[in-house]
Amino acid sequence: MKEIKNLEESIKELANKDFNQRKKFEIYILDNFGFEGLKAMCYSDLSQELFLLGDFPDDNPWSNLNDLTLPEAIDEIFKPISTKIPKLISEFKNRIRFIYASKINSKWVIRYLINMQLFDEINSFEIFSGNEPSLNPKPNKLLKKNKWKIPKDLKQLYSIHDGFGETYEKDILSSNDLELEFMGKSTELLMFARDDEGNTRNFIKEKHSFSLNIKDYFKEKNKYTYDRDRETWNISRQKTLFEYIDSWSYLDEEEYHLRG
Repeated sequence: MKEIKNLEESIKELANKDFNQRKKFEIYILDNFGFEGLKAMCYSDLSQELFLLGDFPDDNPWSNLNDLTLPEAIDEIFKPISTKIPKLISEFKNRIRFIYASKINSKWVIRYLINMQLFDEINSFEIFSGNEPSLNPKPNKLLKKNKWKIPKDLKQLYSIHDGFGETYEKDILSSNDLELEFMGKSTELLMFARDDEGNTRNFIKEKHSFSLNIKDYFKEKNKYTYDRDRETWNISRQKTLFEYIDSWSYLDEEEYHLRG
């Protein structure tokens, strides 16, 4: 009872602290109260019951991992693409603090709480989320209407997580939420990610009406993805989908500029 009272008092104190103090205090709560501290800080909708790895119910798609350690579970989940995002997997395994899950609208979501550092070497954490796998994702109505198929690499990612990314930052949209954007005369960009400034990450339609002077595009169609600047509409930063995701391995704040 004393520990619960101390936790409640600690949570109340968060609102009175500046950003750096709050981040330090959040780590204090996690260090001293563990998963109960995380739940109390309201980083998830508390109307949803949260389950820590080891206690996943039978209907949870990752319940077969209950007996594994956190690094072993990460290896198992990402095994099909382990050679494609090796840096991110390695960072996840080295920095993982919790793996937990909850149900949202009858669908399971798994979350990876990862240790990271802010500027000035202030310890903090990042939460990545992954939706349930989809072994045979279909184009949504918008894609069908405009004769788009889901690119091969995106399908492979969806077989692990049909929607994946940092909870508050860089999400790979689910197959149901994929969007199309105009470039040239028609919907020639398949947008699968958007950052908090409105810039997007896209696949480009094989037959398009605008000039694209980018190396190797026509050699391996739909292999590469591109940034599109929200202000200039410029297309740049050619990467495969998995190169793009692997760049998220720069987890500490001073390395953020190396992402994408």
